[in-house]
Amino acid sequence: MSFLSSIKSAMGSLYRTGDGDKHYANVPEFDVSHDELLELADLSLLRSAGREIYGSMPMVAGAMHEKATNSVGQHWLPIYSGKDKEWGRAATAWLKEYLKVMDVRGMPHSFVNNHWVGSVTLDRDGEYFILPLNVNGFPRFQFIEGHRCDSRYGLAGGADVDRFPGLTFSNGRWVNAEGRPIFFRILGKTEKDDRIIPARNIIHVYDPRWFSQGRGVPSIVQGILDWKDTKKFRENTKTAANVFSSLTIVEKNATGKPNKAADYFQSKDSANSDGTEKKLLIEEYLKGSIRYIRANGKDDIQSFKYDTPPSEMTNFIDSIMRGGFAGMDWPFE
Repeated sequence: MSFLSSIKSAMGSLYRTGDGDKHYANVPEFDVSHDELLELADLSLLRSAGREIYGSMPMVAGAMHEKATNSVGQHWLPIYSGKDKEWGRAATAWLKEYLKVMDVRGMPHSFVNNHWVGSVTLDRDGEYFILPLNVNGFPRFQFIEGHRCDSRYGLAGGADVDRFPGLTFSNGRWVNAEGRPIFFRILGKTEKDDRIIPARNIIHVYDPRWFSQGRGVPSIVQGILDWKDTKKFRENTKTAANVFSSLTIVEKNATGKPNKAADYFQSKDSANSDGTEKKLLIEEYLKGSIRYIRANGKDDIQSFKYDTPPSEMTNFIDSIMRGGFAGMDWPFE
């Protein structure tokens, strides 16, 4: 063993990772490019998870909507600042009408609304595409969601691998040796509807966080598992609250079953034969229920008490949610 190796063996790594330490899990092998880490199947799972969380967790959807409203809102409108005021008024009026129908689908997919939806899409899906079109000599745009940039032939790529010699097929794109996209495959409803579009003719909108990143990922990606755990906790807590809220009385007796003689005490008469008022033994609550528990000791009747969820668990979930919102670059407050 060399002198430097013996020093390293004695002192350990300068930056400890826990790898090889029984108290920590081994570090996964992530020492490759971002595109190699995230293949099409992984991107599909991330998009699906983002859409599930967006559709089922109001606080996450609300945060995305608030981000879009604050960053885009309804304020991207044409304002003329030139000297020819008359021409400016005419151009502004024309642009306002054009921006309503710039999307090939027409209203309500206006320029302003599409900017708002685009902001939400970056948080939920991670990316989208804009395809400029010439429709009867008039400029129009088609907005395409990320799941349509994919391979028709699965992860292996099939016929797409060798379609363009000198280019590499990667995550729905053909890229050159420098990683620059040259073509995109945009899927249609059927294979004959698929399109291969030159990268210069389509706009790919996403926020890269890695130099080697070629496809967008949802902004909620760091907190997906936390959001799913929070969702499960909320669902289970609501189920427990619904069950517990229907219980009003807990009766402990020797059989653990209702007393068959109870009907005797539920006479509609409110007075005894001597005219005195009957003592109330059993009261039935509207939509309430009685839980019978078999007990080996004395019989007992008590009101049902529950504390769901406990305050400690609520504070813990709030802490998890703070981390999830931080990953979205959005404050918990």
